[in-house]
Amino acid sequence: MRQDSVVGSDGRRTWIVVALSVALSVVMRLRMFWSPISVDEGGYLAIARAWAHGRVLYRDVFVDRPQGLLVLFRVWDWASGGSTASIRVMAMLFGGLLVVSTGVIVRALVGESAARWAVIICAVVSSAPVLEGYAANGELLSGAVERNGSRESMCICASDLSVARRIAAGLGSSRCQRRCPPYPGLG
Repeated sequence: MRQDSVVGSDGRRTWIVVALSVALSVVMRLRMFWSPISVDEGGYLAIARAWAHGRVLYRDVFVDRPQGLLVLFRVWDWASGGSTASIRVMAMLFGGLLVVSTGVIVRALVGESAARWAVIICAVVSSAPVLEGYAANGELLSGAVERNGSRESMCICASDLSVARRIAAGLGSSRCQRRCPPYPGLG
């Protein structure tokens, strides 16, 4: 029983550090909240708005980015009522998601202590102004989503499935999702 309480205490400490790292990530981005949107953000937003007004992607308006990024900007623009200032809020939310996902993955792969260090480093580096961490650019947005996809990949690789079934699971089978908890190490 003593070991369970030590493990539980260590896990709680990790989630406290994750929460503080998310707050750090938001605070570091907050100082750039009032700066004008970047060229990337403005371009994605202009294309998303043109698309919302009937233009056809990759024919009438061209960008060399995937549709998912433009869908995100289009939905965000609609949900925010067209507020360009809200783009910084999107960067803060996805920055927080990146920190949490990094913590979940590192915790599952390496352990509590490594997860605590990883989220602190992720929060500081991913929100650094010199790297345009305050901007809702393709790197930040796709990085946050990719980290969650990495969890599924870890689940497939760690399972006892045959190679053929791992490939099928990787292509979209729900078998892997049923076999794994929603967040490794939490279920």
